[in-house]
Amino acid sequence: MEDTLLIKTLRTFDNKQLGKLHKFLLSHYSKKDHKSLELFEYLQKFKPHFQHKNLNKEIVAKHFFSEKKEIENQIGGLTKLTSQLYGLVQKFISYLPLEEPEKKIELETNILDYYRKHDLDDLFERKLRKLIKKQKKIDPFDDSYYHDAFLINNSLFSYYSKNGDYKKCGETLKKCLENLEISSLITQLNYSCLALNYAKVFEMDLASFSFDLLIKQVESKKYTDIAIVNIYYHAMLVLKNQATESFFLKYKDLLHTYSSKLSRHEARQLYVYAKNYCSSKTSLGEDIYYRYYFDIYQSELKTGIIYDNGQIQAGDLRNIITVALVLKELDWASKFLEEHRNKIMGEDKEDVYWYNKANLLFYQGAYEAALELIKQLSFKSQLYKVAAKRLKIKLLYELREIEELDRISNNFRVAISRDKILAERNKVRNQNFINLLISIVGIARKDINRIKKIENRIRSTKELMERQWLLEKLEELK
Repeated sequence: MEDTLLIKTLRTFDNKQLGKLHKFLLSHYSKKDHKSLELFEYLQKFKPHFQHKNLNKEIVAKHFFSEKKEIENQIGGLTKLTSQLYGLVQKFISYLPLEEPEKKIELETNILDYYRKHDLDDLFERKLRKLIKKQKKIDPFDDSYYHDAFLINNSLFSYYSKNGDYKKCGETLKKCLENLEISSLITQLNYSCLALNYAKVFEMDLASFSFDLLIKQVESKKYTDIAIVNIYYHAMLVLKNQATESFFLKYKDLLHTYSSKLSRHEARQLYVYAKNYCSSKTSLGEDIYYRYYFDIYQSELKTGIIYDNGQIQAGDLRNIITVALVLKELDWASKFLEEHRNKIMGEDKEDVYWYNKANLLFYQGAYEAALELIKQLSFKSQLYKVAAKRLKIKLLYELREIEELDRISNNFRVAISRDKILAERNKVRNQNFINLLISIVGIARKDINRIKKIENRIRSTKELMERQWLLEKLEELK
């Protein structure tokens, strides 16, 4: 039975949920479903993994059906019984969202509507007072805050309408529209930001969506006075590359101020937008954004938002180390790397650690040690294979091993062009890096005219890896 949909689903439940499922099945107890309850009680003995020799189909079938029946009939009966229990489990799952805190007021407004429809005005008003009091305690940053306010006022509008109090109807209807508009606006801003961010990575046509109208709606009604709207408003302009440096800093400050009030998932996503913006700016040579990038990561580390059960994503660790190294925060980077060595998530965690170890040695000026380390390692991840090869090329340049540098660079150029995994944009960025580095190798010291020409090419090349390092190498030739 271990490969059945029923068992696969039961494995996802914790002990508390299994207990609730048992109560649910008891509440549905009937002659029709009594064997489903018995099957669940039999299976529950094998929680939480539901793996045991006694879960063999034949053994379970014999437990529930007469031995007088043929084994095929026993298994057929078990299949039918399993299907019945699975149907009840699916019904139970459909009720689970109703237990979530954000659904409580929605359920209670259903009670309000019941009282209104049955002319139980005293019960309606008593319940309403309790509900308004409860809603006021909800944090305005909660996803459901404005939607809940709409639901309460909607029930109140229907109540006033039934009793003919049309003045209060108008006042309440206005509140309904205000709360509905804000709730809808927050949802639209959230999904618009997700779409804009997604479109930066994958090809996605967003021409038919009126993002500018959404921005104008926020500005025209001064909804930026609402903190959660203000955060998403700033996020949208950042994602649309309409933010100035001061505007971006405002967005960063809003995140630092309110991240603790947001859900962890929401806060992490909003931080992603800020980090992506910094990444786009640093790739264009705006080095001040390395410091902003570092500040954002520091905030995520301090609040713990960046961690998943105490572990960190490989990409986040690599970016944190890279930014720290660029900012010459070498001691901090070294300590951070060692503290997080056993906290890295993903199959390529060893690649992540050793690549960053080699990169740290490079920034410390231990070029020979870094090169020896790179030569000894065999990276599994294509991302780290390419990054390590690029680091090796930089090390060869620093060690002035020009012949080897030329050979490795040519091999790298060919490998990049043939690579079927690397994204086209990354291919271009790496190819541009090689071409510009080879140009630098051929420049004589103090050849200011050629240095200026190459410098202009480096600064004007949009897609380019290692821009800052290339500029540093040119500066050394002046």
